[in-house]
Amino acid sequence: MERVRQCARVYGSCHRWDLVFFGADNGKVLALRRETGEPAWEFQTDGKVRAAPVVTHDTVYAGSGDHWFYALNRENGTLRWKIDAGARVNSPATVSGDSICFGTDSGAVHAISPDRGRKLWIAQTKGPVTAAPLVEDGRVIVGSYDRDLHCYDLKSGKSLWLFQTGLSISTAAASGGGRVYFTSTDASIYALDPSSGKLIWKYRTPWSAAASPVFVDGAIYVASYSGPLYALDAATGIPIFTGAIGSTVFAEPIITASAIYMAFDDGRLSALGV
Repeated sequence: MERVRQCARVYGSCHRWDLVFFGADNGKVLALRRETGEPAWEFQTDGKVRAAPVVTHDTVYAGSGDHWFYALNRENGTLRWKIDAGARVNSPATVSGDSICFGTDSGAVHAISPDRGRKLWIAQTKGPVTAAPLVEDGRVIVGSYDRDLHCYDLKSGKSLWLFQTGLSISTAAASGGGRVYFTSTDASIYALDPSSGKLIWKYRTPWSAAASPVFVDGAIYVASYSGPLYALDAATGIPIFTGAIGSTVFAEPIITASAIYMAFDDGRLSALGV
């Protein structure tokens, strides 16, 4: 088995128990031993795996550029089942109860069963869906390159509302304090009422956001393309502080009680005191 340092470009990770899981440009889903970094197993697809795998119980779920969505055995990487998604899958999946939700480059939003991948429903947007759906309170909320944030009923797939922005939406929404927060490449941060989709506040920035917002203790944190890190009051959208970061951030920051951690596209890792 190849060592990880020999792989193509690696994308988002997740960890569960003693393993860490990645997708890679060479079409592999990889599992590493968390303590040692040694490879545990790998599974080969026929397309780039650009969305972080999702793990629940004993199964790893991952989409690929080969149009297939895979369910793999967590312990050894063997195939449990796969379904044809009809287009490249660059959206991380979200598992919620008896549903797995993910998007495709054709603009479809899929809801399938976790056990055998049985289709529950498919909804159609007008642009690629690359963000992980937010599933909460019986709603599936997901952005699309069609400029809209879409909300669907989790059980039926019925459209409940949509909110239009100025440009594409490529990152996942977040929730907290009874609101939904998301960013658009129109260089704005939005807060909506999740029940109605009505705008609560909007904050305009000089740079588009490159990562999903993070909600912590009544504040929203958003990193922007080559611009500052923003911390906004989640209820009002009023800035709490901005921190200069000087480089592009594609992953959402990690917030702790003492620091804000960010990974940059030039390979640096930074910590800002809070």
